[in-house]
Amino acid sequence: MRTDHIEKQIEAYLDGHLSPETRQMVELHIKQCPTCARRLAEARWLSKELGPTMQAAFGQPNPPVSLRYKTQAAIEQNSSKR
Repeated sequence: MRTDHIEKQIEAYLDGHLSPETRQMVELHIKQCPTCARRLAEARWLSKELGPTMQAAFGQPNPPVSLRYKTQAAIEQNSSKR
């Protein structure tokens, strides 16, 4: 599994939408790839920190990882302007 193709699998991994075989491959890749391990940690943190806001705004407890990253970037950009 190539490093630059793991983001969608991380999203599915967090949401519990992977087959057992694919989940095992992703877990193995995360153990071997520090970049993907960091992305997984960031995605988990984003889900924890932004989860209540996303739930209130979108009515979904687990928005896609890409939306979480975009929301975090927008929040950081708005706070840096102040």
